[in-house]
Amino acid sequence: MNDGASCSHFPYIYRWTNEGRQGQRCRVLAVGTMYACLVEFPDGFKMVSTVNALREDTAVASNTGVIRDREIGASWRSGEIGNQLDCRDHD
Repeated sequence: MNDGASCSHFPYIYRWTNEGRQGQRCRVLAVGTMYACLVEFPDGFKMVSTVNALREDTAVASNTGVIRDREIGASWRSGEIGNQLDCRDHD
């Protein structure tokens, strides 16, 4: 997998030290109650964590080339992200 594909398919960075995964790219497969989420890493490892442990790489999201990071938890609580992370409504 090249870096471009990795960035677009794994747009979040895990910021906590759980399981030695700090700083690794990840993606959210599902979001449950109380900010719980199922996270997958590029090597296929999956774990249940919290959206507070995720950071969005906004340079990937906006394609500006400017590296800016944003915590997911605050955006989730404010409703800014909404269904972007919520996979419960999908078949």
